Amino acid sequence: MKTAFTMIELVFVIIILGILSFSIAPSFERDNASLAFEQMKSHLELAQQLALDNDSYIADSRFSESAVPAVEENEAEFWFRKHPQMIITGNTYTVFSDAANNTFNGTVDVTDVIARNPLDKTLIQDIDIETLYGVTLAMSQCNGVQTNIIAFDYLGRPHCRLTDGTNAPYANLATAAVTITLSENGNNRVITIEPTTGYIH
Repeated sequence: MKTAFTMIELVFVIIILGILSFSIAPSFERDNASLAFEQMKSHLELAQQLALDNDSYIADSRFSESAVPAVEENEAEFWFRKHPQMIITGNTYTVFSDAANNTFNGTVDVTDVIARNPLDKTLIQDIDIETLYGVTLAMSQCNGVQTNIIAFDYLGRPHCRLTDGTNAPYANLATAAVTITLSENGNNRVITIEPTTGYIH
């Protein structure tokens, strides 16, 4: 009666285990592009939700009283520039809302309102995707113009950038999908923001 494995059987078992471990090992590797995709997508969704919650629509966007202080007058005239937005600089991004007392200049200043992570309340400011995940960012054109800003209005719709005082509030409402490509050594993930609905996927 056989009571033990032969040497040949043991060798075959070791070879089979080696083949199996080699074939499933890649599935345990860290997918940095996907991790960065999920983080950035969630921060875009947060900016959109803040826009929906903020509801910064003003039907009559201009004060008629000349005595109104300059900051308040500026805020009333350019109310739409307060929409929450994500600004991408290189491989770094920030989610913020521009403030009236810096004339809505479209850059992140100390007086601006920086979004906070709902889980740990940390600021979503200067998030360096390359340092965190080794991933680079590339944003597509929006309405035929290269931009580094995606903003959301009170209906959750995406804007290519926030307009200046010479344009109507909806002059840069996205008319086609905007994409952000996250790349890591040939492994690409693409965030898509749909026009009209603002669906992020």
